[in-house]
Amino acid sequence: MAEGNQHGKMTAYMADVEIADADPEATQKELREAAAPFNRLSADVILRSSDRVNFRVWKNILAEASPFFHDLFSLPQPVTAASGKQQDEDDSVSVVPMTEDSVVLDKLLRFCYPIRDPEFASLDELRPVIDAAKKYLMDEALQLLRTRLLAFASVSPISTYAVAIRYGLEEEARHAAKCFLGHAWEWDKIYVPELEDISAGAYHRLLEYHRRCGELATGLVKIFRWIDSANAWVFLECSNCAGDQQQWYMLGDVLRTPRTWWMQHMERSGKLLENRPSAETIRSTGWTDQAVLDAMNCAVCKQKVVEHMRRFNEKFAAELDRVVSEVKLEIRM
Repeated sequence: MAEGNQHGKMTAYMADVEIADADPEATQKELREAAAPFNRLSADVILRSSDRVNFRVWKNILAEASPFFHDLFSLPQPVTAASGKQQDEDDSVSVVPMTEDSVVLDKLLRFCYPIRDPEFASLDELRPVIDAAKKYLMDEALQLLRTRLLAFASVSPISTYAVAIRYGLEEEARHAAKCFLGHAWEWDKIYVPELEDISAGAYHRLLEYHRRCGELATGLVKIFRWIDSANAWVFLECSNCAGDQQQWYMLGDVLRTPRTWWMQHMERSGKLLENRPSAETIRSTGWTDQAVLDAMNCAVCKQKVVEHMRRFNEKFAAELDRVVSEVKLEIRM
């Protein structure tokens, strides 16, 4: 019965995972050997890439890394053609033809072997390796690949989000969406090729998340209850320029009249945060430069403005992080 179950599992795997030469011209290409450590003649199986590169590997390493290969190598020998294995004419070990090319296969196998993990210069390099890791049920490799995916989120958040959605990686999708908040929402620049791989609904939910966070961010520059009025902020306490601002605002539970230069800073902040509602926007270099410059017109403010705006920026960023964290991005896999 156990043997029957094993064959049943293998049949199910093979139904979902095609192991065959996908390139009709592959047989015309010159057969080559992979780079070390996948070129050792002592290895007991060959994985042949779609571009006809032989990767000489050990069955026990692949079997530990992948339930797919564990079941494949557990089949009775000799293996039939239905399993996808064949005997090399010039070799004593079995050959498994793979649909992945040599670049993808090399990177995937390096996650399985006790050697240095591969590097990825772009999402285009990363995507097919994630594909292969999921295809061959390599959970440990996939976990490492997820970490690599996160590294692209700050630079290419929309692409990273789309890749994460495509592969059902919820944590990575949420991280990429949060990174997207630090990027301006510009319709003429928002398209990326990876969007072709996800639904319109998934794309809409990302944009809606960005919009809702923008609304909350702009609310912080209009309602100031979150600012602790007990702090002796120079933009509240300066008596030298107190007469320049007549509008009252509630800070905490106290009515106060912020100075004009600070109010103008908050108005500018609102316009920027509507399109980039991220704490990283507030922390960016030069965020308070204009406010500091304006405050220099007051003999009292200029003595404290640099330190006070630094501390205020920290509080502002923390408050923005807090309100944005309350916005839930719906993920449907």
